[in-house]
Amino acid sequence: MNPTASTLAPSKAEYKYEELSVKPGDPSGVFSIRLLHLLPSNQRDAELQCYLLETQIPYSFQEEELLALQLSDHQTYQALSYTWGLPKFSQHLEVIREDDSSARFIDITENLCSALKSLRKREKILVLWVDAISINQSSTPERNSQVGNMSRIYAEASSVLVWLGPDSDSNDARICLDSFFNLAKLLLNNESLDRRAA
Repeated sequence: MNPTASTLAPSKAEYKYEELSVKPGDPSGVFSIRLLHLLPSNQRDAELQCYLLETQIPYSFQEEELLALQLSDHQTYQALSYTWGLPKFSQHLEVIREDDSSARFIDITENLCSALKSLRKREKILVLWVDAISINQSSTPERNSQVGNMSRIYAEASSVLVWLGPDSDSNDARICLDSFFNLAKLLLNNESLDRRAA
């Protein structure tokens, strides 16, 4: 299910992840995550380009206030929730390194490519945490560590974006969201009725 070098076109060099500098459980009270800095484009179908940069977030909720001053350089980000779809990594994300001009590529699914192209801004960088990209999927220790702390990663995000897929003629995504909205209203109304009855 993980992208491999063999799926890349011969002219596309595979991106090599660097090890994260701070692991969960570190005495500093923080741990590292990678953030996707998606470069802007005013053309929807332009190639996807990004920087992958490391930042630190608090390891636990109790330490959050104590670490507020230490994390003044903490990068604000949004987390992207989406379905991976078929395990076919037919699209590419170009990762630009700050230290050199050579481009490297990560294979991504069609669904993730569609999400990133739809969410990409026209004039400014969009900072995201995306599990398939932010976690080195070929490193089992990193994957286990990051997945085990996913609640913290989502909690630290300024918001969570949910990608249900591209719009279709039948507007399936809108129907799904409307159903969740109506269910939430129903649950809130029932809760109000239960309080009045008590």
